[in-house]
Amino acid sequence: MLGMKDKTINNTLIALHKEMTRNGLEGLPHVEALLTIRGVDLPSYPKRLPTNGQYKGRMRRMVLAAIKEGHNTPRDITLVLGPPDVSYALMYQRVYQALLRLERRGVVRREGRVWLAP
Repeated sequence: MLGMKDKTINNTLIALHKEMTRNGLEGLPHVEALLTIRGVDLPSYPKRLPTNGQYKGRMRRMVLAAIKEGHNTPRDITLVLGPPDVSYALMYQRVYQALLRLERRGVVRREGRVWLAP
């Protein structure tokens, strides 16, 4: 019978650690102990944005409000909207996706790096 390769086991434990960390599932200390025993460095993961409605469906309105307040670049909008417990890169991605959706709807337009609301 063929056994699992060490790399496969390590990757499975890392994926399990990631899922447990992001979703607050039980058993995280056990997975961390297994990773430590196997000599794998514990990875860190950025916190996901809440999916309980805090941002879902409202990001476009928040981005549009930020543009109307004078924050015209994705960086400025991200800094204004970004909560401290969410990574800058994740928030920037969400802001930029919202800008692209608003552009497709004709609500905002892009002039170089600057986004404007008509």
